[in-house]
Amino acid sequence: MANRGDIALGAAAAAAGTALVVWIVPSWTNDALFALVSPQFYPLLSAWLLIGSGAGLVVSGAAARGSVGDVPRIGRHLMLVAAATACLGSAVAAMLYLGFVAAGAMIVGGLMLLAGERRLRILLLVPLAFPTFLWIVFDVFLNRPLP
Repeated sequence: MANRGDIALGAAAAAAGTALVVWIVPSWTNDALFALVSPQFYPLLSAWLLIGSGAGLVVSGAAARGSVGDVPRIGRHLMLVAAATACLGSAVAAMLYLGFVAAGAMIVGGLMLLAGERRLRILLLVPLAFPTFLWIVFDVFLNRPLP
C-alpha cells in the first residue's frame, strides 16, 4: 500500500517549487548589471531542487509497501509541515526586528524541536552556536553584512 502522507507532502513540495519557478522568482528578482551569476540562479536552483525532491517523495511514497495503518499519520505529517512553515515564516519576519543571530536561533531551535530533539544541552547550544558561526564567517571574515 502506498504511503499517502509522502505522496501528499511530495506533491505539495513539487507544487510550491513549480510556483517558485513560474511566478515567484521571476517577479521578485531583477537583473544585475555587474554580476557573475544572475540573481535568479540560486533561487531557481533551490526551486528546481524542491521540485525534484518533491517528485522523488511522490515516487517513493507510491512505491512504498506499508499497511493501512499509515493513513492516520498523514494528518501528523501535514501538521508538522504546517508547524515548520509557521516557524520559518515567523523567524524570517522577526529577522527584521531582532537581527540574524536571534532569528537564526529561533529557526534552528524550532526546527530541532520539530525534528524531535529533546536533549536540553543540545537544544541550548546548537541554536546559539550555528547562527553565531554563520555571522562570524559572513560578517567578520567575508565582510558581508547579514540582516
